[in-house]
Amino acid sequence: MLREPGLEKGRRQVWAFLDGDDVWVPEKLTEQVAIFEKHGEVGMICSAALYWYSWQDPTATDTLIPLGGQQDVVCHPPDLFLQLYPLGAGQAPCPSTFMVKKRCWLP
Repeated sequence: MLREPGLEKGRRQVWAFLDGDDVWVPEKLTEQVAIFEKHGEVGMICSAALYWYSWQDPTATDTLIPLGGQQDVVCHPPDLFLQLYPLGAGQAPCPSTFMVKKRCWLP
């Protein structure tokens, strides 16, 4: 398992990741925390991503890439993993859409 010193020292019980060239919509964190509160057994959340090409080129078309698995359901291991690229045909999630509980990352 990947061991990241900064994550081990973190005091929060959930982590969200954001690439340096990505942005979150304002409600992302609130909505994902609400899902964790509703479904206590869930350890990770990921979602669709909007590839925002128009920020550099106003004539470009932004593209919403939905997650390749079944939407708005709790998926139990290994169901979602098997549905997504590279094992399945579904689109893999963008890392900046993830929120993960600490208990899933660290023993």
